[in-house]
Amino acid sequence: MKFLKEEKQLVRLIQVGPAIFSTIILLTLITFILWNKEQQLKREIETVTEVYYEDHKHELYNKVNIIHEQLQEFVHNEENELNKESLNRVYDAYTIAENIYNKYQNTKSKDEILQIIIEALRGIRFFDQKGYFLIFGLDGKIYLNDAFPQTEGSNIKQYSKQFEALEEILNTKKETYYSWDWYKPEDPHTLYKKRGFFKRFEPYNIMFGTGHYMDDFVKSNQEKYLAELSKIRYSSKDEYIFVVDYTGTMLTHFDSHFIGTNALNWKDQNGFKFMKAMIDLGKKKSEGFVKYDGVVRPSTGYKTEKTSYIKVFEPWQWVIGSGFYNEALEELISAKKTEIEKKSLENIQTVFLFLILTTIGVLILSSMVARILKEKFQRFKRSLAHELLKNERQNEILQETLTEKIELENVIFNSNMVSITDIEGNILYANDAFCQITGYSKEELIGHNHSIMKSPQTKKSAHKALWNTILNGDIWRGISHNITKEGKDIYLNTTISPLRNKNGEIVKFIATRFDMTEKVKADFELRKKENILVQQSKMAAMGEMLGAIAHQWRQPLSVISIASTGVKMQKELDVLSDEFLYESMDSINDSVQYLSRTIDDFRNFYNPNKLESNFDIQDALDKTFNLVKVQFENNCIQVIKDIQSVKLFGLHNELLQVIINILNNAKDQLVLTQSRDKYVFVTAKKENENLTITICDSAGGINKEHLLKIFDPYFTTKDEHHGTGIGLYMSQEIIEKNMGGKLEAYNQTTEHEGRSYFGACFKITLPIR
Repeated sequence: MKFLKEEKQLVRLIQVGPAIFSTIILLTLITFILWNKEQQLKREIETVTEVYYEDHKHELYNKVNIIHEQLQEFVHNEENELNKESLNRVYDAYTIAENIYNKYQNTKSKDEILQIIIEALRGIRFFDQKGYFLIFGLDGKIYLNDAFPQTEGSNIKQYSKQFEALEEILNTKKETYYSWDWYKPEDPHTLYKKRGFFKRFEPYNIMFGTGHYMDDFVKSNQEKYLAELSKIRYSSKDEYIFVVDYTGTMLTHFDSHFIGTNALNWKDQNGFKFMKAMIDLGKKKSEGFVKYDGVVRPSTGYKTEKTSYIKVFEPWQWVIGSGFYNEALEELISAKKTEIEKKSLENIQTVFLFLILTTIGVLILSSMVARILKEKFQRFKRSLAHELLKNERQNEILQETLTEKIELENVIFNSNMVSITDIEGNILYANDAFCQITGYSKEELIGHNHSIMKSPQTKKSAHKALWNTILNGDIWRGISHNITKEGKDIYLNTTISPLRNKNGEIVKFIATRFDMTEKVKADFELRKKENILVQQSKMAAMGEMLGAIAHQWRQPLSVISIASTGVKMQKELDVLSDEFLYESMDSINDSVQYLSRTIDDFRNFYNPNKLESNFDIQDALDKTFNLVKVQFENNCIQVIKDIQSVKLFGLHNELLQVIINILNNAKDQLVLTQSRDKYVFVTAKKENENLTITICDSAGGINKEHLLKIFDPYFTTKDEHHGTGIGLYMSQEIIEKNMGGKLEAYNQTTEHEGRSYFGACFKITLPIR
């Protein structure tokens, strides 16, 4: 009865549960969406405030920098115009002097002509009546100084040492711009900075010059620019440019009453001297923003907060600035906030309506789903009984399978050697396989240390490293050398793992092993065979070396023989001269030195040292070509080289042995050809992070069936007196096993001087480390 009551409750839950669950989910979703919209509204308003403020600051920055750039350009243009005017005035004076000189040079003396020129230029005024001409000689004598006639006839250097530098300039150049300090006619006791132009009049070795006073020029430019600046108008009364100098004097302002007054003590309503702060900021950082409160806004007449940006024009010590009133900014932000809030409310209303309609739809759908679920539940109940019967049978089958699995695990467990030791290495457990392979019984093993089976050949360092590994909590894997009870060597592939207690402390070690003694012995036999191959390769290389030495020695030995015989014959004939004797001895000595170098070259080449080193492949190949040069020349074989300088780290001598082996093979094949064109093409270049060396010949190539076997040990296409079949096998072993590279063989056609040559190619690829 209880089961039937629970079944009715379950059916009822299926009918109303989805509707209740859907309603809760939808109400939660509505709450979350409303909260999310509120947070989104706050973020948008904060973003608008930040963006509006930053935009206005950027606008201020651009406005002031445009004025600053215009001022720089204005000053630059005015200076250029003034410099140009100085040049034109001096050129005018020069032309006047040149015309007078040309007119009177044949009728009047130098002094008379010079006096006419001086009087012609005297009294000429320009630059607002402050400019005049100056004439003085390269020796410093003043001929004309119209503003200070009392100095005429004296030396200009007594008034200023600066003219010594001008004298040096005009000794090498005909004209120049120049700056110096000089007095004003209205103030003959104070030096003022002047800038002007000078030109040398070569017939009399005198200089014409004029200049303008820089302070007058700057003052005039300031007045001009302030007049231009006052004409600038913006769309709002709140926008204007102000300029104040370092002393605090207001130079331009929207309110003309402030122009000419000192603004250093201007304060806002908080007592903050904002204009002094702007000047100090400009002196320290040359530009920046200043915020202050309680200044009058022109468009309203009320006090409000303001933000200004200033930038210094350093040449004139001006501070240029402009600002915006935060009240106007707040009005714009407020309008934008209202717009965002209105739009957000509309979005919330739309979402709310959508969720209500969705809720109604979900409730209808939940009712339909509940009926479907009820029907499915009835079918499920009927099939449940059937499945229970079916599961009973499956459990019986599973129990049988589990029993088989346990038996299988026991078989696997007992097929490998398994032992457990304590933290000191004393054996706590050993399975039957362990006893069978080692020859010890369980009684002989348990309680004893594993070291009873350790081979005396095992190094102490290796044993110590094993214990360091497992005591650190790591798994040790490797091959251990052990001794059976009968004293036989066995090699075991061993894995030792630490076992921990609930506190994470190592308390035991479990080791699994399997016997691989036969494999180790087989590997040992293989290494013995490889050593035999290496020895045979060395013997073959020794034969090659002796042959090469014989070729290299024939010519110098012949020279020594001829020289010594010639000396002996002339001595017997009593015609031996000192000159012939010395020449013969020098020839013999040169040949002996050559033989000695040859021995060193071959000894270095066959040096068994296998230490890796840095070397340049270009230098290495040059040494190799020197070793085979005589043999190749005797057989009319040409070596065509295309070798880049590439730095390599590796086995230098072993690489050279491989290359000379390939070169000798190419030589042997080329000797057999009937062609007159006998070439070996050698290239070496860097490709990505590898060095690629290719050695190709023109001997006709390798048969296809031989290409598959060419690197096999003892395979050779030569007769038994000329080949062992070891060279290429050992070459591949050196390149691929010792140097981590690759050695390939193939046939290829090589183009040279418009002709094609077919032959064998060997490609060596080595990593550049």
